[in-house]
Amino acid sequence: MAPTTFKLNNGMEMPALGLGTWQSAPGEVAAAVTAAIKHGYKLIDAAYCYGNEDEVGQGLKAAFDAGYAKREDIFVVTKLWNTYSTRVELGLDKSLKALGLDYVDQFLVHWPVGMNPNGNDDRFPKLPNGERDMLWDHDHVATWKDMEKLLQTGKTKSIGVCNYSAPYLKKLLEKADVVPAVNQIENHPALRQQEVVDLCNEKGIHVIAYSPLGSTGSPLFKAEPVVKVAERKGVSPGTVLLSYHVARGSTVLAKSVNEERIKSNMQIVDMDAEDMKILNDYSEGLEKEGKVQRFVYPPFGINFGFPDKLTGSSLGLAGSALKLVVFSIEFVSDVKQVYHLGATERNVDLTTVATSIQSATKSLESQLARGIEQEEANKSETDADDKELRLLASRAAEIGRKLATDLSKVTTDQKSKWKSLRAVARGMWDAEDIQTTEKRLHSIREEIQLRILIDVKKEVGALGNEDPHGFRDAIERISSAQANSSLEIKQMIELLSGMERVANTRYKELLDLYQELHAGINASSLSRSPSPMPLKSRFDDPTAWKRVVDTILHSLWYPTMTDREDSIDDAYASTFDWLFHDPKAKGKPWDSFVEFLQGDTGAYWITGKPGSGKSTLMKYLRDDPRTIQHLNAWAAGRELLQASFYFYYKGSDMQKSEYGLVLSLLYNLLKQRPDLIPVAFEDRSRHLLLHDVSIGTPSPREARKALERLFTTQIETVFFLTVDGLDEFDPKVSATHVQSLLDLVRSFSELPNVKAIFASRPLNDFEEAFADCPSLKIHQLTHDDIRLYIDERLEKHNRMQTLLARDPTNASKLVRSIVASSDGVFLWVRLVVDSLIDGLKNYDGIEDLQRRVDELPTDLYDLYEVMLSRVPSAYRLQTAKLLQLVYWNLGSAELSVLGLWFAEQATHETVIQTAVTPITDSDLEYRYNEMEHRLKSRCLGLIEIRPSQFTQEQINSLEVYPFTDVYDVTNKFLNAQVTFLHRSVSEFLNGYDWDAFASGIRSNFDPYLRLLYSAVLMLKTYRTGGISDWPILLKMASYAATRDENRSTPCAVADPKKQNPNPTPQITTEAPDEIDAKAIGNQISEASPQDVANTRHSTEVNSQEHKNFDSDRLIAAPNENGKNQTRWLKWLHRMSRSNKGKGF
Repeated sequence: MAPTTFKLNNGMEMPALGLGTWQSAPGEVAAAVTAAIKHGYKLIDAAYCYGNEDEVGQGLKAAFDAGYAKREDIFVVTKLWNTYSTRVELGLDKSLKALGLDYVDQFLVHWPVGMNPNGNDDRFPKLPNGERDMLWDHDHVATWKDMEKLLQTGKTKSIGVCNYSAPYLKKLLEKADVVPAVNQIENHPALRQQEVVDLCNEKGIHVIAYSPLGSTGSPLFKAEPVVKVAERKGVSPGTVLLSYHVARGSTVLAKSVNEERIKSNMQIVDMDAEDMKILNDYSEGLEKEGKVQRFVYPPFGINFGFPDKLTGSSLGLAGSALKLVVFSIEFVSDVKQVYHLGATERNVDLTTVATSIQSATKSLESQLARGIEQEEANKSETDADDKELRLLASRAAEIGRKLATDLSKVTTDQKSKWKSLRAVARGMWDAEDIQTTEKRLHSIREEIQLRILIDVKKEVGALGNEDPHGFRDAIERISSAQANSSLEIKQMIELLSGMERVANTRYKELLDLYQELHAGINASSLSRSPSPMPLKSRFDDPTAWKRVVDTILHSLWYPTMTDREDSIDDAYASTFDWLFHDPKAKGKPWDSFVEFLQGDTGAYWITGKPGSGKSTLMKYLRDDPRTIQHLNAWAAGRELLQASFYFYYKGSDMQKSEYGLVLSLLYNLLKQRPDLIPVAFEDRSRHLLLHDVSIGTPSPREARKALERLFTTQIETVFFLTVDGLDEFDPKVSATHVQSLLDLVRSFSELPNVKAIFASRPLNDFEEAFADCPSLKIHQLTHDDIRLYIDERLEKHNRMQTLLARDPTNASKLVRSIVASSDGVFLWVRLVVDSLIDGLKNYDGIEDLQRRVDELPTDLYDLYEVMLSRVPSAYRLQTAKLLQLVYWNLGSAELSVLGLWFAEQATHETVIQTAVTPITDSDLEYRYNEMEHRLKSRCLGLIEIRPSQFTQEQINSLEVYPFTDVYDVTNKFLNAQVTFLHRSVSEFLNGYDWDAFASGIRSNFDPYLRLLYSAVLMLKTYRTGGISDWPILLKMASYAATRDENRSTPCAVADPKKQNPNPTPQITTEAPDEIDAKAIGNQISEASPQDVANTRHSTEVNSQEHKNFDSDRLIAAPNENGKNQTRWLKWLHRMSRSNKGKGF
């Protein structure tokens, strides 16, 4: 049996399970604490930083008053926050007052850092430049000595620490008179922190694990070893993750405000040796591959000594040094201008300058000191490269100290800041001093940039071996940039961002490193007030201004930006009208939408069951003119700009990522107001003014900062945002977690000039995030809309009108039964009505129709099951193939009707034998019509045909590559895509039992190979110059790479993820592979110039496109299949260049 308590080094008994209260929704904490104690929890974990100690106290009091427990039965823990690191007893007193207690059982140091106790916020003080206001000379050991004194006061029974690494803990133990009772750390199988756990066990320090499940949307729930242990134990993965810590001898904190989940979290099970071996092997594998995941790491800018965080490396030191140098160079440049000209280009606030330089200097000095301490503690020697970097950093710090000292001697007169700056320029320095300082700073900058290149190569190391082309390309571009003395620092950042994009999703720890590095390097001086309008005024040449606008908008645009929005059906006539009415008058439970639009509240949440019409409602409210009418009351004469985004989890990476959201919002807002481009992208605009060049897409960090600038500097402009499908966000694509996304979108809606509407399914993360926002649950409000829909579609059918006339009572009963069974799920109603219309066509009577309704399950997924069960056995293999082709089609590429026809019908022989020639109109029409009818009869509406939303202008652009095989918007038969009826269809098909569905029919069908065939045939038969070669090549390589990854796993009918119990090597049966693949490539590459001219209507356009075909760029393209895709891209491109450069 799993232990329920652990003995601490001071003799106290600590419960093995506790309730955590971090990030719990305001207003729900008290009830959660009371419920936890009611059901047997004995440990409650709180903290001053969480901002909810008062609610924790209310919950404790309610539990004590109700007789669920006595005070002495409950182990209460709280923590000292960083702003009280120099006022320890005061920090404890404030917590005791909020909790309503005389003592706590344990008081912990929250982080081994200090923050300004006199800053602009009691919990999170910030400097004028937005950074945390840190005490860089803070000694955490001194704080611990003050903690020891608390034991004599009776206000706490024990003391401990949180977030201490092994190096920090060793330093504390050297001076400690009292050994910490506990060390509370982030801990889970993806972050074992074995080094510090072993040290704690050795020193008798008990470990408390927080974030035991990883994070919101954590991959641990689906990790194969966790699932395997859960199946062995007959419990949920969550229970396994909690029990794992108790088995390691640690206390574990489970967080929830849901009473049922609070109860279920108590089901700790005993983990045997085999269970722990499975999980430990998993952890060791992650550690060896460098794929451990730390979800909690605040931006203090401090190296805490954790081995998984690279930000304390020499690269991080370089970033801090470069940041100080950038501040200093810009200030010295201003001083130089004032010295010689009497003025500078922009305003300079000396107070902000002094603060920025002083803070950056202290930060750098602190890093230097900690590096030396860590070196001494580990008894290790610094290598030559690191010594050189440390010397550079010391030189930068020396200059920073001098500048800060000089500035401190000047009394800043806010009414005459120019006079003060002249005092610095002429009173403190002479011309030679200025010139010497400037030269030294530029020299240091050049050398630091070189050190960055060296360290980038060193850190990439083994990771670069996995994707050498992408990393090498990025590094070589940085090296080239380094040689160009005129290159701005921010251009270097953009090149590093290219490496970040290559590393995205697969190299999480590297991405974290570069994000931290960017924070250091990407330091446009905050000592300068933004002045976008003077920049705009310099665009006297309309041609230059148009170039800037077009180039920047183009850098933000991506092909799938509006795909999801365009695929959403318009609301049915007259439905959703209730949204603009008074809820009280309607007697319905929703928060007034009109009051939200007119008032100051920043966020509104729309939620509901799958298929209830959330996305349709979002599109409706955005387009309805009444929305703008009510928003104008809030805008009060200010200009109103709108932007929308629709997450789509089966779409491209951009459609399901935070990055895609930010780029889309920027593109749509700046397209409406191009004159705001210099506000968002001042440096890019300035660079484009001087240079007629193309630029890459902004990095995620740069894009986010640009959007923040747009919102925060344009106070006379108000912004209305609609963001749909938050639950379709994919944390793996963004290399982050759901909480990061929620923090981002809520930060927008908290601004006074931003109002946002969000929509998602009612998952716990979103319920907690939007608990304090007005909201509505759509499935509770659409009864009348559903009745109207049925009336319009069903009751107006001629046959139904006859039945209504003959048997009005039962006909009306039929309609009522549909409405009652729908439970507000519009999609279910649509499918049922479609079934009834089929019955009316077959002359079903009222009883027959009622029987249809009664036989259909009310659950959407069960309904899909019934629909598939009605597919005739003769069609089932074809149905399985069609559904699998659409399901396994890559998210980054839409599939056309023609593409699906090719994928279903093509064989290896037809791929080889098909000539390189444009497809004819008659063939197009025949194949479109055939596929349309096959989808209706085989898939019964689960797959739909929808028109493409690309414009011909977009498709004809040589610089915009739609990742799609829909390439002719003028032709109905080419201008159509296939897609699932609804997201829930994809979810239903995930893990579907295709063996049972196809009644044991064996097949060697390989969807990836068929999609590869389809891409080849599209390439051989397309007939317009509007599309480029390489998107199709990229698709072909992706299919081939995915196929390579699955070639060792035989599969059942149409299911590449399911292993056949009687293995048939499907890949070798259907795919002759390398020799035949070359035959395909050679046949295409041997097409004559005349064939190419005939195939494409615009030879000139495509020859230019071929000329611009950059194999290195193609090979470095981000992709999820890594080495396999790179290999296929190389081969395909070699095929395209064969036969003396004829190409395809």
